[in-house]
Amino acid sequence: MKAKIIIITSLICLLVAVGVIAIVLFKQSSDTIMRLAVYSQENRGNTYYFSLSDDAVLRVSLGERRYEDITSNRFMLRSRVSSKVELSEDDFTIIVHLLNELESSEESGQSVVFYGGIAIKVLYNDEVYFSPYRGLDSSFSSRLVAEMSRLSPIPVELRGFA
Repeated sequence: MKAKIIIITSLICLLVAVGVIAIVLFKQSSDTIMRLAVYSQENRGNTYYFSLSDDAVLRVSLGERRYEDITSNRFMLRSRVSSKVELSEDDFTIIVHLLNELESSEESGQSVVFYGGIAIKVLYNDEVYFSPYRGLDSSFSSRLVAEMSRLSPIPVELRGFA
């Protein structure tokens, strides 16, 4: 009888401990505020995928995309290279500023159809922005790609990418 009480008490303590750990981990988790994909229209295997969390952690991977839908949590099939970096407060502010400019720009919600080349797809505030990459022009999406490439923990090379 005494052994059963000890076992039951131990199980209850274990369940409480697991519950507390789960709550702590859940509260420490961060939310993704932005996803950015830069990819070759002709080759699924060439995709740079950036995600920025509200705690200023930028995750970047290069690999093969599974879907065209950037809202999917399984957008990427596999990554050849992947890394993350914590952004400074100034860099995080710059990115958020560019995202807010993109949100209020004429690029908002555009669905552009084009063939070949490099595509940019951004998910921000539940809105998807899509445009061709035009190099170092003044569009918000191209400026965002340039800034994310500068901050990336892995080298981003778009020349000859398509």
